[in-house]
Amino acid sequence: IDLMEEFYLSEKLSTDISLTDETSFQKYKRVLKEKLTKFYVDHIPIESIQEMSPVYVYTYGTVAYLLSLFFFLGFLIQNYYSNINAAYMSLDSSGNCKTIPIAVSNSYLADTRGNWIGTPQFSYYHAKYVL
Repeated sequence: IDLMEEFYLSEKLSTDISLTDETSFQKYKRVLKEKLTKFYVDHIPIESIQEMSPVYVYTYGTVAYLLSLFFFLGFLIQNYYSNINAAYMSLDSSGNCKTIPIAVSNSYLADTRGNWIGTPQFSYYHAKYVL
C-alpha cells in the first residue's frame, strides 16, 4: 500500500467527521510524517541505533547518516581527482595521454595507474600489463 492509498483508506474508514477536527490536509500531513519517520528509522545505516530509545535514535541516526554521506563524498571526490590526473597511453598525444619515449622492441610492464617501468611512479605491486 502506498501513501496515497493509505490516506484514502483512512478517509473512507473515518465516516464520523465530528469525532475528529482534522481536515484532510492535516490527515495527509500526519500520515506523511509517520511514513517519513518510519522510513528514516528503518534505513539508518547502523542497525544497533534502530533499537535504541527514540531520543537516541534521532540523534545518533542523524550522525550515522552524516558520516555515511561524508565517506561517500570523500571517496567520490578522491576517485574523481585521481581519474582526472591519470595518464593513459595513446598512439597520438591528444588529451592527457603520454607517449612512450622508447621503441617497442622488448616487453615492458605497466601498472594499473598508467605508469610504465622506468618511471619514478611505477609500482611492481600494481603491475598488471605487459607490452
